[in-house]
Amino acid sequence: MIPKKNTLALAIALLLGACGGGGDSGSSTPAPAATGGGNVSGIQGSGIALGSITGFGSIFVNGIEWRTTSAQFTIDGQSGGREDQLRIGKVVTVRGTLDSSGTAGSATTVDYSDSLEGPVSARNLAAGTLTVLGQTVRITGVTRFDDNITPRSLEGIAVGDRVEVSGFTDATGAIVASYVEKKVSTAAFEITGAVSNLNTGSSTFSINALTVDYSAATISNGTLSAGALVEVKGATLLGNGALRATSVELKTGLGARSGDLAELEGYLTRYASNADFDINGQRVSTDSTTRFELNGQSLAVNVKVEVEGTVNASGVLVARKVEIKRDASTRIVATIESLTAPATLRLLGVSVTVDAGTQYEDKAANPVRTLGFSALRVGDYVEVRGIEGATAGTLTANLLERDDSETRREIRAIARNPGDPNVTLLGQTISLAGVTQFRDAADLPITRAQFFSALSGGNRLIEVSGTASGSTVSWREAELEN
Repeated sequence: MIPKKNTLALAIALLLGACGGGGDSGSSTPAPAATGGGNVSGIQGSGIALGSITGFGSIFVNGIEWRTTSAQFTIDGQSGGREDQLRIGKVVTVRGTLDSSGTAGSATTVDYSDSLEGPVSARNLAAGTLTVLGQTVRITGVTRFDDNITPRSLEGIAVGDRVEVSGFTDATGAIVASYVEKKVSTAAFEITGAVSNLNTGSSTFSINALTVDYSAATISNGTLSAGALVEVKGATLLGNGALRATSVELKTGLGARSGDLAELEGYLTRYASNADFDINGQRVSTDSTTRFELNGQSLAVNVKVEVEGTVNASGVLVARKVEIKRDASTRIVATIESLTAPATLRLLGVSVTVDAGTQYEDKAANPVRTLGFSALRVGDYVEVRGIEGATAGTLTANLLERDDSETRREIRAIARNPGDPNVTLLGQTISLAGVTQFRDAADLPITRAQFFSALSGGNRLIEVSGTASGSTVSWREAELEN
């Protein structure tokens, strides 16, 4: 089943951030590279890529297909890992050699390490956040949830659950989750972040709201200092909430050498200009030859980007391409009504386009590991997430997930032309006359009048769900979204 509110990210850049293991065993492969887009061609040599996995059949990261036949896998610091322990959405660092096309390469090493593992101390459905070990974990439209979370959404996680998070740090220090799974484990708690409030006298420092006691810890790979990036492990939470660390490892960043080709995703943590900014501490520069794909937005702090380029002798990534990653807040769950090659399908009257940025995942009973557009059929039950097009009734897909057929139907989109009982979603007029449950963004019951009043200000994201009988959908629930 594709659950309700299955909220689906990318990029810590310079911090290893993927979860090891888990039960999300669906298969996936991205669409072929679009003409004129994708990676910068004509470059080859030693390369490194940091980002979330978008497909298998090799490993796809940041648009590059990395062949892994001879690769060594390290999962959470343990060598001898396997590719089948990875999942779509987990953040990895891949090192290898790029082909001349710039779109494929041979991986020599693939490394994964979670961003955070610990108990949930707070959950805020309205804000879309969790608090784990004093860290704010932000859930977005591209966060993936493991199959061991039911439903596969923030609603499937409770205070007290132990979770492992793979994701990307933004300018506030929050972890923007790309993958979340529950853990039943007695292993050490883990956290990666920046040192603040360093007190060598008491042997403590902070990572956001968490105090770390390192008096009994082994410190490796450098010397502690304010602002240093560290990975902390510890098995004990003290009475004051502090984590007693057993090990503190300083992180040296991307690990690229001068002349290395590099691809990384991340949130801008410093912005001086389009020619000078940081992605989680990695300085990036651009020049007159840099290609910008800003998708109608502007570069700024906390904007999510993908950057391709070459590392110079000063450790600066000189970008050949800078792309702002597109939103994925819009969502449809339905059966495919029609297919038009090479890349268009129709769901609930909406024309959906897939392209080089679309991820595929097959969770049906007999999944196709390399699911793509050509494997889709009319009548397939799918969930599509993406961004609403400029033309009414269109959507460009970030994710297409196929599952076993159900009668449930869902649309999440910006509400337009509201007027009880109707609202326009993705260019389609939806009647809410039969809706019996209205909820606010905190998932609390509200009245029909309160719901439509909240829509009167315009540009409000909502989700409606119901059941289908043939081509007719009876909408039964409506909820305000953030």
